[in-house]
Amino acid sequence: MAEVYDCILVGDGVAANAVKLELAIRAPELRVLQIAGARNPIRYKVGEHLSAAANIQLKHFGLWDDFLSAGFLEVRSSYSSWGSPLLEERNTWGDSRGSGWSLDRVAFEHWFSQCAKDRSRCSHLSGNVIGVDFSDHAQVSIALAGGDVAQARFVIDASGRASVVARTQTVRRRLDRLTATYNYLEQVDTGIEATAGPMVEACPGGWFYSALLPQRKLIVAWFTDSDLVEKGKGNLSGGQARSAMLKARIEKSDYTLRRIESAGFSLGRFCFEEAITADASTRVNDSAVGEHWAAVGDASAAFDPLASHGLTTALWSGRQVAEAMTGALQGHKDGLREYNTSFLAGVTKLRREFRQHYRAEQRFTDTFWIRRQAESLVAPETV
Repeated sequence: MAEVYDCILVGDGVAANAVKLELAIRAPELRVLQIAGARNPIRYKVGEHLSAAANIQLKHFGLWDDFLSAGFLEVRSSYSSWGSPLLEERNTWGDSRGSGWSLDRVAFEHWFSQCAKDRSRCSHLSGNVIGVDFSDHAQVSIALAGGDVAQARFVIDASGRASVVARTQTVRRRLDRLTATYNYLEQVDTGIEATAGPMVEACPGGWFYSALLPQRKLIVAWFTDSDLVEKGKGNLSGGQARSAMLKARIEKSDYTLRRIESAGFSLGRFCFEEAITADASTRVNDSAVGEHWAAVGDASAAFDPLASHGLTTALWSGRQVAEAMTGALQGHKDGLREYNTSFLAGVTKLRREFRQHYRAEQRFTDTFWIRRQAESLVAPETV
């Protein structure tokens, strides 16, 4: 008879590894199977800002000293041109939590994954989930593309935006059409000490995000709705057309272009010939838990990157669900209910804050901004 695990953990991102670290502290005796598909090798990954709120999570896991020695950039200030033609600075000097951080996201995930691997005793299975069966009320069955089937008393979905388990058990809704087109710039004049803080700039048709990364790279991302992205012109198509569009958009910006030029970067020195696109829409589940499952990180809710809460939420939710599941396996369901209550309250709070923030920008009257003055950006659709 196949082994029945206490928990199957689907995914291998930050939220999944937060679960592993918390279980290593709280319940190392549990039999945990981690299921993850093969990762494609990449040099860079978007999502590089770690807010000061994450510091307490890293300290809880006992990783603070290792994190400080990993070479990430401390960020004390952020900048915004939003609702006004002025550029405003905000800093964290009075924040008791400390500073935020600018990460090489690929390096951070590798470091965090290795920390979780060193501290936990999970079994591992590679493959993509193709089926989830909750018909047996005592256990969950997970089917993989390669033919393997794994069983457990509980399953934690940490599969990111794919939400491969949770979306089969609850309704998942898309609330907007936001998409990101981004590339990285290499510093030409290395004699300039560039400012590390993230910057957002509202513009006609969308908004820019930029941030200095370790190794003197600058990420520049353009956010607009997927149906508003300009199509390629002339002989350009695909990623090359996106690069041309991104360059043209930057040239029309104010502070984003000035940042590039004053910090020793050049629009002629993109790291990649083809710009990258990524889904940045807000997607939320009606619930984050069930009788024998829970979702963490983006698998429960993936928000507009304007919030900069993605990594912090992944760390927090991983901790909370690991604790709640440990109690649930012993017959105590209160932890799962409390987590779901916190999740739903957080979704409501962030949606309200997004509406307020977007409505603060009244300078532009194009389709992108008109949508964001409405109560709902699009009719929520099931995805």
